[in-house]
Amino acid sequence: MENIIETESLTKKFGELTAVNTVTLNVRKGSLFGLLGPNGSGKTTMIKMLTGQILPSSGNAHVLGHDVATDPVGIRTLVGIIPEQESPPSFLTAMEYLEFIGDIRKIPDLEQKADWWFDFLEYGDKRNVLCKDLSRGTRQKLMLTQAFIHNPALALIDEPLINFDPIMQDKVKAFFGKEPAPYEANVSSIYTSVPIEQDTSFLVIGERTNATGSRAFRDLLLAGDLDGIVGVAREQAAEGAHVLDVSVDYVGRDGTEDMTRVATALRTQSTLPPVFDSTEVAVVETALKLYGGKAIINSINLEDGERKIRRLLPLIKRHGAAAIALTIDEEGQARTTVNGKRIYLGEYDSPESRKAYEKILAEWEANHAERTPAATVNLTVSRLAFLFLKHAEQEYVRDLSLIHISEPTRPY
Repeated sequence: MENIIETESLTKKFGELTAVNTVTLNVRKGSLFGLLGPNGSGKTTMIKMLTGQILPSSGNAHVLGHDVATDPVGIRTLVGIIPEQESPPSFLTAMEYLEFIGDIRKIPDLEQKADWWFDFLEYGDKRNVLCKDLSRGTRQKLMLTQAFIHNPALALIDEPLINFDPIMQDKVKAFFGKEPAPYEANVSSIYTSVPIEQDTSFLVIGERTNATGSRAFRDLLLAGDLDGIVGVAREQAAEGAHVLDVSVDYVGRDGTEDMTRVATALRTQSTLPPVFDSTEVAVVETALKLYGGKAIINSINLEDGERKIRRLLPLIKRHGAAAIALTIDEEGQARTTVNGKRIYLGEYDSPESRKAYEKILAEWEANHAERTPAATVNLTVSRLAFLFLKHAEQEYVRDLSLIHISEPTRPY
């Protein structure tokens, strides 16, 4: 089982005072792990470092694959946090505070989830009461709700039972010991989360932030016009895209420098999660290190044998990303069931993913002649495999065909 928290010689000093002294630990996924010690022993300081609220003085730590020193926003996107002292804003009601949290985290079905928590923690009669007028115990219930309402991959909680009576303490302890909810595969920006499974539609990838496919975007990139690039991203969000295909690869350019500028701008000014698209491993690594959410990598394949994929897969796992796995090997693009099986009957497949892949190939071959208006097939039997290796015990695999939908009337 993988580690979700890893620290090595983690230290925090305040002047001459050493609050946390060279702590090395590994916390396994699924664990209920506690920090024990008297007041002033550094427990709260440790949690603040692990959640990116303060920087360590020395040593290092990774939470869900994110470095606490270089990617604190990425960590706070994924985790739930209950601080040492309950601190909901006094000028909002309990429900208004949860609506505020829901807006920030883009939580679907917020009211339904809030109702469950109001009922579970037995404070539904306080939902429209201002936070300043709530008792300390009720404020603690509200902070517990905001930490878990988005079903976080990890919760870091500081004295979670404080202000609860013995009956409520037992109820909350029982909740902490229950099995986690089923994992919902998704990608995210620092503003919003997008589920991979779309109930009423397909996953729409906006492609106009790709220097290879869009001349307009390439011109903006060459001119260093970051405002224009952000504008293109926002246009695609307004038109219904779920994620953005982001590629800066262009002959004669330093892809790492370009990706640094573009990823930094999109991280804070675009709400859509990115699909980082590059043939260079260094460019992909730069994008993953800079980005605060959970991205998709386009792509992993066997076109150059196993050398490149063996470099990319550890990066994808370390940063909790997803990957588009294309049916390409040294002999080219797979276009038949035979070739598809030949490519993917290797160490990167599981029996479940092979079965699913064979099914999608059969469906494609039965329906390949059908076309939608103004649409062309880009990659016929490509496999989209979302590898959430940092957030689920098993890989999440979704097999489908990638279809390129063109709009002839729009200048590209």
